[in-house]
Amino acid sequence: MRYIETYKKNPIDRAKRITSKFGPTDLLPISAPQSTKVETFLPKRYSAVVSDDEMEKINNKILSLNFIYMGKRETSQPYLLQIQM
Repeated sequence: MRYIETYKKNPIDRAKRITSKFGPTDLLPISAPQSTKVETFLPKRYSAVVSDDEMEKINNKILSLNFIYMGKRETSQPYLLQIQM
């Protein structure tokens, strides 16, 4: 998350479901500040946020979603994320 600014909208370029060594997950390449491309793996708790239909629309440039990094929770350190239109 070092390339992503807190509370800034970062356009999601593409979306796909993959299987990592930790199991199924969603991969969202995003455009970060200073023309940096960042591949973001969503935690399992976010895997139902983007449906298969929405992924297809993102990939066909019909739907535009933004990834927003909101920092970490102080107590348990999970990343706080948001996906918005």
